[in-house]
Amino acid sequence: MARNEQEDNVRNHLKALGAAWAVLAHAGLAGATTLEQAMEMAASQHPQTRIANLRVQAAGGMADEQAAYAHNPVIAAEPQRRALANGGHTNDYYLSLSQGIEIGGKRGYRREAAKTALEIARAEAEAARQQRMFDAAAAYVDFYYAERSLKLHQQVADMYRTIVAGMKRRSRVGENSRLDVNLTQAAYASSLNALTLARQAWNQRRAALATAIGREAAMPLTPLPSIASWPRPPTDWTRAWTQRPDMRAIRLRQREAEMRMKEASARRIPDIELSAMVGREAGDRLVKLGLSVPLPVLNAHQGAYRAAVADQERARAELEWRRQRLQFEVETALRDARETARAARAVLDSSIIEDSRAAIRLARKAWEAGELEPEDMVFRVRQAVNAIVSSLETLRLAWHARIRLARAFGQPDLIIQGVKP
Repeated sequence: MARNEQEDNVRNHLKALGAAWAVLAHAGLAGATTLEQAMEMAASQHPQTRIANLRVQAAGGMADEQAAYAHNPVIAAEPQRRALANGGHTNDYYLSLSQGIEIGGKRGYRREAAKTALEIARAEAEAARQQRMFDAAAAYVDFYYAERSLKLHQQVADMYRTIVAGMKRRSRVGENSRLDVNLTQAAYASSLNALTLARQAWNQRRAALATAIGREAAMPLTPLPSIASWPRPPTDWTRAWTQRPDMRAIRLRQREAEMRMKEASARRIPDIELSAMVGREAGDRLVKLGLSVPLPVLNAHQGAYRAAVADQERARAELEWRRQRLQFEVETALRDARETARAARAVLDSSIIEDSRAAIRLARKAWEAGELEPEDMVFRVRQAVNAIVSSLETLRLAWHARIRLARAFGQPDLIIQGVKP
């Protein structure tokens, strides 16, 4: 009785989800229903995309700041009333203007470094946008196959529930043995456990999809397109080096470090200050010109220069290391994509999923017709279910390998390129 109540709860839960989907769809809040829509929604509406765009705005403001002159002119006015020794007084005044002058090319290096930082922020924003698309695609695929698995286990549990109920009725009139009833009850219990695990996985995948897209909305997903028409992927890993925005950001960081190093070197040359003063003192007019040069005795900025040189070397070493890692990443993704695509095509060509579903129906009909013993029927159903679950996992892994390949090349469109519905 408890198992029947549990099964009813599961079925009611799925019906409630279906009703919620219909309400959301009618209200226009259902969100993405295809793989492409999920990727586009993640790229345009995810909060992380807005955060990346704000970083670009901040980098643009900093670029404007760094392009400005380092020193502002200083103007000073000093009125003075002075008592004279022989009596009386005089009204004096002094007006001065001073201006610091950058020398050594500091402003140019600083401006180039800030421009490069802005380009880095833009490249990283594009990389973040692509990352959201890859994450959304992976979450969509996981949720899609979790939904198929849930439906499969729901159908098997419903079948066993009906079988157990019928066998109990026949057992009471002596048509079935108690051992046969226990056998089907054990199969029913296993199917309920599998259904519970599938439902938990479905809920987790649904939450992961909402997180990846940036919207908390349940959504009925349309079937994924067939993978049979996937074209051969690119094989030249240098395309990833030139196309991936995060790799471009790494290259730009080396240029930024170079500009920072040159600016630090130029700072060892002190700036000068020009000043001019006009005034009146005791009835005499005064005019004065001045030149001030700081002496780099107590602080010659040698530490900042050494730090900038080390940072430039670090950027160069990181660039080389990322280049090596990228080559390994692309080669691994290519091998993985080829192997999983081959296995997925074998699953599709052999019609394992369709034939296994038919085998479940045939096993039940054969048992009802008395052509199969209960243990044979349970064995055949379990075998067919395992075949379907394994095939679905093979297809899911092929999609994930395709997503990793697209990520390795920095091409989100490679996920669905050449794929026909």
